[in-house]
Amino acid sequence: MMLKIKLALNLLSLLGAQTLLALGKKSFLIVATVLLVSCTSVNHQGSLSLKPYLDTGVQVSLPSAQVVPPVEFQEVLDVTYQNQSHSLIVMFKSDGHSLTLTGLSHLGIKLFGATYSNQGLQTEQFINIKELPKPEQVLLDVLLGHAPLEAWHNLLPQNYKFTQQDNRRILVNDQGRIIYEIDLTIKDNVSVPTKLKNHNFGYEISISYL
Repeated sequence: MMLKIKLALNLLSLLGAQTLLALGKKSFLIVATVLLVSCTSVNHQGSLSLKPYLDTGVQVSLPSAQVVPPVEFQEVLDVTYQNQSHSLIVMFKSDGHSLTLTGLSHLGIKLFGATYSNQGLQTEQFINIKELPKPEQVLLDVLLGHAPLEAWHNLLPQNYKFTQQDNRRILVNDQGRIIYEIDLTIKDNVSVPTKLKNHNFGYEISISYL
């Protein structure tokens, strides 16, 4: 029990004093309760065969972590799905050998994490909420926007096509149907995604950088 309390206090420290004061006593207690419960809801997965879903019933291997040059960024994902909108903070880091990704709520509560290297993909889900995306799916969306286009060519299923024209990437499945549309822009001399639309699973993500 003491370990759970310690973990919850560590998570609360992410919020910062000003945020906690703004919450008020009642809201503070609610958040603290949620965090204590979340400490019992950590799921770990790790495997060389853990793959995200690219299409309905179709999984895909991720490109090597080494194809992403060393970079570190924080971004806010505004996700629209089934006429509902949610915000998510994603912290991403590449050191040229491995990738780490952490998902946070807008209050700074840690939701999930992923580490990807030649040893495989390790994921953690800190809070079991149905609406939360799987860490491997978030990593897939990030890499579709950031990894070089040619890194995907030998990984996609047969007759899937991933192309880029001007500032837009388009992924088409073997039926000729568009699955992904990704809009890009230049930030600090690097091409980065600003909007992602998944036509198959029905969600849209607007991306802003902190």
